Amino acid sequence: GVPGNGHITTNDQLTQILTSIIYSCSVAHAAANFPQYEEYGFPLKYPAMLRGKPPTET
Repeated sequence: GVPGNGHITTNDQLTQILTSIIYSCSVAHAAANFPQYEEYGFPLKYPAMLRGKPPTET
């Protein structure tokens, strides 16, 4: 919910609300609905440079 009886009173509150909406509609949706390990778990599909260890389990 929106703090302050449903009224947005500061730019920080607006920023937090919009950030949450954008995250939920993009990153969270993609993480929940697209098979990332199945696509990138195969070594030939790895990016050219890895900054961490590759995934080992689903």
